[in-house]
Amino acid sequence: MSYPHTCYFQEVPSTSEQPTDEDLVQTVFRVGSYDIVIRKGHPLCCDELLTCDHESTTTTDRTGILMWPGSTVLAHALLALGGGGVLAGRTVLELGSGTGFCGVVASIFAKEVVVTDQSSEMRDIARLNLKANQRLQWRSRDASMSRCCTTSVLGLAWPGVGYSGSPFDESGHRQFDLLIASDVLYVDEPRCGGLDDVDIVSFFEVVHRKLADGGLALVAYANRERRGAQVIEECSVRCGLRCLVLPLPGFIRPDVLHAEGAASLNSVLMFGFVHIRVAATESGGISPDTFCSGALSLLRNISSLAA
Repeated sequence: MSYPHTCYFQEVPSTSEQPTDEDLVQTVFRVGSYDIVIRKGHPLCCDELLTCDHESTTTTDRTGILMWPGSTVLAHALLALGGGGVLAGRTVLELGSGTGFCGVVASIFAKEVVVTDQSSEMRDIARLNLKANQRLQWRSRDASMSRCCTTSVLGLAWPGVGYSGSPFDESGHRQFDLLIASDVLYVDEPRCGGLDDVDIVSFFEVVHRKLADGGLALVAYANRERRGAQVIEECSVRCGLRCLVLPLPGFIRPDVLHAEGAASLNSVLMFGFVHIRVAATESGGISPDTFCSGALSLLRNISSLAA
């Protein structure tokens, strides 16, 4: 049995050589009007994604080497935000980046993108992918060819599935306008249990700490676990965040959502999170004149705050 690994973006012919690393395959995806080069893993069976060394009690998590449906959903949201101009001059932090695909998409539009992962293997792959797409990070419409986005790859980890070590954050005390994460909230076997509250709280503590005032966090969740969405909302509130549900039709075209084989794409839930103090207006809505307000307006979900 294999987990879904498709990106759901059109693959286009690649003129560059395939990577020499036998564990990687290079694919070019048409994302909006951009051709993005991604080096990722071959399809792996579920037994190869999470492995445990019982003598040292350490877990090796290689789920990040694949492309998952949540990254497609998040990429569509980034295209909507970038096309609307709200990412210009903004800083973006990707959590649990894996291949760095969504970080690459964000780098087309933002001022700075910091891609993070707990795995040194994933960070190396993300660096390769950011470098392979550097051409997208330059403004070519003016004669000066001014740099549009600076990118970096750093280590950041929180306790959870696939990581049993101590938390660390190489980005220090920095905060960011936009946090993005896809397919980072899960259990290794959803049929045997739901999300662990402690793990989810650890994640949202990072989100609360790294999110700038007026900022927005976008999290794509595969929605495989029982009561997963409820646990996510409850844990985020415990960490001082307000949870918003972002319907996919607000930023993904109907032909994409209704395409053959898109069932796993449609099952993805997109959440937005803001600091509770930002959402604490007299009307109960989002404070105006903030980055998150403009971003949520573009995603056409400003009125659907979770209760």
